Amino acid sequence: MLGGDIKQNYLVMKNENALIGLFQGMFPNNILTFNPGWDENAQNLGEFDDVRKI
Repeated sequence: MLGGDIKQNYLVMKNENALIGLFQGMFPNNILTFNPGWDENAQNLGEFDDVRKI
């Protein structure tokens, strides 16, 4: 686990290059978000495939 608090219904987990945030009850519907152009440490990438265009 990278961050969050299960008692507050959210966790941020990391495994190698994969980073996922789990949030229960914070949003009215299911959502999926991306940060194109960032690596797993929120650093800008020089080149990347923009998931919004794929």
